[in-house]
Amino acid sequence: MGRKKNAASEMDVAEKLSAPLTQRLNELITDSNELKDFLGCSIQAVNQYKLGTSRPSLENLCKIADFYGVSTDYLLGRTTVRTSAVDKREMCDYSGLTESALEYLHSLHDSPDYLRIISAILEDKTFQAILPDIPNLEKVKLAVELDRFGVLPPVKEHWTKEGYLVGTYDYFDMLEFRIAQNLKLVISNITNPPAEEV
Repeated sequence: MGRKKNAASEMDVAEKLSAPLTQRLNELITDSNELKDFLGCSIQAVNQYKLGTSRPSLENLCKIADFYGVSTDYLLGRTTVRTSAVDKREMCDYSGLTESALEYLHSLHDSPDYLRIISAILEDKTFQAILPDIPNLEKVKLAVELDRFGVLPPVKEHWTKEGYLVGTYDYFDMLEFRIAQNLKLVISNITNPPAEEV
């Protein structure tokens, strides 16, 4: 009689290694012996979890989450938020912020001036308007680097928001300059509030 087939046994090696659970366990399990002792299982079982050739039982999945201080949702790839603290995980899911960004904001809890400034930056219309330019700058920077090394044929022209046709290098410089100038304007808006607010 052959082995009982399950979802894991039907997957090929690449699928097993790319499965969220396998990736997360590989990231977390640095000492298989410690986890083996905690779970009360064999070293082979832990190694099979890491390789994705076997999946932990629901009980062991919960124990693994407790051992590493992460949520089972994180282990299963349902969230990128590691913490098992429900309120923190909900805040990360709601805001889209990373745990470290949330931790930083929390560290400012007793600094009302910093929180006021961060709030003012996020509420500033100029800041909101330049946010889409930043991912564009990243893409154009990549195109410039690829062009410089001859990896891809260069993108010769871009249409700007203003309707001008410019080359990749010029577009990169223009975007970078516009973002820098608008960030200065954001700081000016925050440090020099309109007269009615004073």
